[in-house]
Amino acid sequence: MNSITRLRIEEVITRKLDVVFSTGDRTSLADAIELAVLEFEKVEGIKPLLEVIFEGCNDTDEVLMEWSKILNDYAKVS
Repeated sequence: MNSITRLRIEEVITRKLDVVFSTGDRTSLADAIELAVLEFEKVEGIKPLLEVIFEGCNDTDEVLMEWSKILNDYAKVS
């Protein structure tokens, strides 16, 4: 995935997470998780982890930082 595409996906994820925090819309959370794992083939194990991480965060920036750490580690082992 090229860097421009990755950046646009990150922007959409950010908007989706902002919606979740402002409205509580869980559909946007599911969409954000789907986008976050887009580049991975096996995502069954990582999706629930991303949701748990979301539950422990207070804002979009915190979620993005924590998801980034987990997804970087996941990329190394997948």
